[in-house]
Amino acid sequence: MVAPLDPLRGPASTPAAGPPRPGPGTADAFELDFQRALQDAASRSADVRPTAPAIDVLSGDDLAASLNGVSESLKRATAYINTARAYFKNAPPTTPSGSAG
Repeated sequence: MVAPLDPLRGPASTPAAGPPRPGPGTADAFELDFQRALQDAASRSADVRPTAPAIDVLSGDDLAASLNGVSESLKRATAYINTARAYFKNAPPTTPSGSAG
């Protein structure tokens, strides 16, 4: 029989063995640099006012060229799909392997 997994709890008290955990005030050089970088990034982002994103509008000719490219791509994809359908539709039926008559 398998023991139920619920409830899973950790130890009730901290283990007595092992080195003490560093206090919240102590940190290594990397941690200090990381915290400083986070504070710098936060202060820079607070200074920057969010603006509405610029809308990239294509001109009429660019839009027409883009749509023509998409249309040609869809035509090619449709032709490939139809060719594959025809191939598999007209493929000879396969016989199950291992059947000896």
